[in-house]
This record gives sequence, C-alpha cells and structure tokens, in this order.
Amino acid sequence: MSPNNQNEYEIIDATPSTSVSNDSNRYPFANEPTNALQNMDYKDYLKMSAGNVSEYPGSPEVFLSEQDAVKAAIDIVGKLLTGLGVPFVGPIVSLYTQLIDILWPSKQKSQWEIFMEQVEELINQKIAEYARNKALSELEGLGNNYQLYLTALEEWKENPNGSRALRDVRNRFEILDSLFTQYMPSFRVTNFEVPFLTVYTMAANLHLLLLRDASIFGEEWGLSTSTINNYYNRQMKLTAEYSDHCVKWYETGLAKLKGSSAKQWIDYYRFRREMTLTVLDVVALFSSYDTRTYPIETTAQLTREVYMDPLGAVDVSNIGSWYDKAPSFSAIESAAIRPPHLFDFITGLIVYTQLRNLTSDRYIRFWAGHTIGYKKVNTPETNVQMYGTNQNLQDTSTFDFKGYNIYKTLSKDAVLFDISQSGYTYTFFGMPEVEFFLVNQVNNTSKLVYKPVSKDIIQKTRDSELELPPATSDPIISNAYSHRLGHITFIYSSSTSTYVPVFSWTHRSADLTNTVKSGEITQIPGGKSSTIGRNTYIIKGRGYTGGDLVALTDRIGSCEFQMIFPESQRFRIRIRYASNETSYISLYGLNQSGTLKFNQTYSNKNENDLTYNDFKYIEYPRNYQGITYKKASQDEVLEIKFIKTKLNLFQR
Repeated sequence: MSPNNQNEYEIIDATPSTSVSNDSNRYPFANEPTNALQNMDYKDYLKMSAGNVSEYPGSPEVFLSEQDAVKAAIDIVGKLLTGLGVPFVGPIVSLYTQLIDILWPSKQKSQWEIFMEQVEELINQKIAEYARNKALSELEGLGNNYQLYLTALEEWKENPNGSRALRDVRNRFEILDSLFTQYMPSFRVTNFEVPFLTVYTMAANLHLLLLRDASIFGEEWGLSTSTINNYYNRQMKLTAEYSDHCVKWYETGLAKLKGSSAKQWIDYYRFRREMTLTVLDVVALFSSYDTRTYPIETTAQLTREVYMDPLGAVDVSNIGSWYDKAPSFSAIESAAIRPPHLFDFITGLIVYTQLRNLTSDRYIRFWAGHTIGYKKVNTPETNVQMYGTNQNLQDTSTFDFKGYNIYKTLSKDAVLFDISQSGYTYTFFGMPEVEFFLVNQVNNTSKLVYKPVSKDIIQKTRDSELELPPATSDPIISNAYSHRLGHITFIYSSSTSTYVPVFSWTHRSADLTNTVKSGEITQIPGGKSSTIGRNTYIIKGRGYTGGDLVALTDRIGSCEFQMIFPESQRFRIRIRYASNETSYISLYGLNQSGTLKFNQTYSNKNENDLTYNDFKYIEYPRNYQGITYKKASQDEVLEIKFIKTKLNLFQR
C-alpha cells in the first residue's frame, strides 16, 4: 500500500514472530453483529471491506475543502509572520501579491467559498443562499479593488514623485478602505456568524493591513498629520473590534459542539484545531500591525498547541470506530488535552507494546502506553510523564529526538476482528506502527520507526501533513514544514480496551531557545518562561494571545525567563500585560534590578473573559547592563507578554 493512500484500509498478513503468547485478553469486548456479517468468514469480510472505507466522514469533496482551507490559512500565517514590522514598500507589495494569489486564485474554485464550506462542514450548518451569494460577490469586488490598489502601489513605488502615481495610490487606498467598511457587515450576518468566521477573519486581516499603510506611507503620500492619526486610531479601534468578534464567535461555535460522547468530542476538537489554524492564528498577529508599537522588523511566536485526530481507526465498514465504546466526552478531553502549561518540546520517547491475539496467526501488537521526555526552554532538566499502561508488555521501544524536530508522522490506524464466534463480532482497535520524520537546523533528515509485528489486521495510513500541511512547497524540508511534534498524550481505558495516542503539535515560529534577535523587536510569550514561582500559574490564553499566559498573584508571584542575547547589544524591555489593580513589578537580572508601576487595565472580569483592550503595554524607562532605553528606531526591543493579577514581583 502506498503511504500516501488515505482512502483505503488494507489487510496486513505479516510473517508471524516465532512465538505469540496467549496471555493477553482475547475478547476485550464484543458487538452484536449485523446480518451482513453473520455466517461470513473473516477473510471474505476483509476482502469486502478493504478499499471500502473513508477515514473522514462526509464526501471527499468536503474533506478536500477542509484541507484546502487549512493549507491556505497556514500559508497566509507563514507569510504574515515573515513580514511583520517591515516598513518598506517592496516587501509590502510582495506580501500583498502573495495574499491576493492565495485568496483570489485565478481559474480555480473561490478560496472564500472553500473557507465557508470548511466551517459549514465542521458545525453542520449551511449559510443561507442569499447571504453566501452576497458575500461572494462583495469579496470578488474587494479582490478586484485590492488588485487595483496593489497596481497603484507598485506604480508609485517606481515613480514616488510622480503626481499621477501619487494621486492614484491615494485614491485607490481611500476607495478600498471605504469598500471594506461597507462590506465587512456582510461577513457577520446574524445567525451565520460562525460559518462566516474564517471569511470574516481573512477580510479583517486585509483591512487592518491596508490601514497600516496609512501610517507607513501617509506622510510620503502627502496626508496631513491629523489624517494619519485618524487612520491609525481607526486601525486600533478595528483591531480590537475584529479581534473580539473572532474570539467571541469561535468560542460560541465551540460551545455549541460540546457533548457527552466520544464521537462528539472528535467533532468538537476538529473544530477547535481547524479554527485555531484558520482564525485564531491570524487574529494573534493583529496587534503586531501597530506601526507605532512595532516600527521595525518584528519576530512573533505562536505557542499554542494543536492536536491531530486521535490515532484510532474510524468508520471501518460494518465494524465501527475506536470511539464507539471509548470513554466519555469529558474523560477524553481530560486525557487527550493538556491543561495550560509552560511551553515545552519533546526530546525522547519510550513506547510500551502489548499484544492482542485471536490465534497464533492472527494478532496485533500495538502502542499501549508511553513515557515521554520533554524540556522547557533553555533548561537542562528533562521532564518525564507516563501515559497509558506499562503492564503486561510484549516489548518496549526507545526513541531519542534530541537535536531534531519531528516535522511529520505516518501512522497506522488498525483493527483486529473476528466474526467466527456464534452471535458475536470481536473487535479491537490499536495503533501498530508510526514513522517519525526528523529534520535539524541544517536540513539533515532522519526517520525513526515504531513497528512491532502484527498479522491479519485491517489498517490504514494516517499522514500528519493532511491535518497540518507544510507552510510552503520549498524542497528544503527545514524551510517548508509548519509544525513540529511537541507532545504525545493518550486516551486509555482498560474497561473499554481503549488505547489511542494523540499527537500534539506546536508552530515552528515558537523557537526553542528564546533567542533575542539583533536589529529587530523580539516577542517572547510569557508561556516561554523556564520556571514559575509560588502563587504563579499558567492560564489558557484567549484567541488573540497566540498561546497560554502566565498569571502572577499575591506579593511573591514570579516567573523566570532564560534567554540568549546577542553580544554588545542594547535593548529596551516592554511588557504586554493585563491587571485587575494598580501594582508594581520588579525586574531582576542583567546584573541590575528595577521596579515599575502597573496601572489597572480591567475590573470585575474573570481572566477567561478578557477582551483585546484589557491588555496594555508598558516599558522600563531606565538603563540596565546590556539594555538601554532610547527612541532611536535602530534600537532593539525585547517584549514579554503575560497577564498579572495582584502582581508585585516579576523576576527574570
């Protein structure tokens, strides 16, 4: 079977090992058979089912739309990350050209329609025809006018002193801004806010980028200071409005999918993953379009985690899915999804293998549990955590990932079953194989494989890049991948014989060393602390934060960052924070210390209900060894993001 074949289960008839013990449970659970299965030999059924099952419910066309939506969004986020804070017309023209090519591809299906279909499928709600057609028509008009603005911008770039070029670019800017202002309500029609959400996010992103141009080029275009300020203020107002809308309706859509069964959890988490990739990752970058806060090149990082679908067989004809007798919705959420935590990355793995067998010629060896090794940023200690079970083992397999990123996995979803027992069908779901594809910073690649021997099972390959596509088609792998494997959790229940690994992935923009870059602004999310002190905890960030946040409480809350600084550089330190009262923060390190007053930014709110404007910026106004405060644009800025409540001490 081709490793790229995602639409067919195959029958594996591996050469058996020299001995297969019979001490494992032979029949962990049984199902009532359908009429079609009764009196049928299992090999006949294998022939009947092979090639007859799709891993993903629904039509292939809909699944392709979901893939295309995610791939386009990952591509867009990658391009936005590389263009933050670059105040030059050439790179901006290049960025707009790339965005237009993605969002309005020539001679292909509308990307905007693909975005709509993606969310419609995720929530099982169709957009009314009138609303869909109106939105698509207006998006077509926006695309045409964005192209006219881009042409005018390019002509002005070539002839910056030409009166006609200057007049045209200003006119096109004003027209396009007016059209966005007029059309944005069409992308949040009442009762269809959630299925329109990806469209709304992408349109909002384009509008904010456009408004940013007034701050970058306004003076050269001859705009007055008051006019530039008005555009800037509108950009800031709309940044908050657009961000809060996206986060609100993301959370609304997610809440509606909450259920009680394992199958409902699959739908719930698929929405969470795909909307993180197509909506929240984009929204997290909106704040970085502020040219007065980010006047030079800026490095932003996304530290959120996204999880692949659990690695178990799904919709095997007349047999079922791993989740049919799995634990409850809440039990899976608790087992599969890690609570808020400091950013970390996988360094090693021990996989525990068990056996289920029907006869000496029909058996499956599968991943029954594991111990994972992982590190926090710039810390020498390796943390370990065990998942699943390490009892009644056939074997253990050890993997060392140090120095490499896992950019892709190919795994097997498998079923061992039997219909020979009168009145019952035996089924057991397990994962018998996974390939880890590794790459390091200099593009050296490697592959590590977990593959104990199994025989007479139905299995199908799962490619992680179908759920988390590469960022680009660059043949250099170290440049192309979008996510790295960060952690592996596990859904385990001995009572239902559930053994399902869950792979968690982090965005490649989150560097593993907290390196402060020379000549630009470096954003270090609070979740990339190396340690936190007493009365300090990690909370889930809302969509516009790009990851979890550090919350410091009482008078001794603290967190510590380990960073790599360029030699002989001078930095300003800026903190983005939210606080429910006025208090003070102290910085220790760099051979000096200092204290800064934090003003209250919100009140009478739960930390999970914070809005965009509840976060503010504050800078240290004094000199530190290796750090200086100056207004010169060439000075570097180190920005740290976190949340505080009743904070008194912040420690580096």
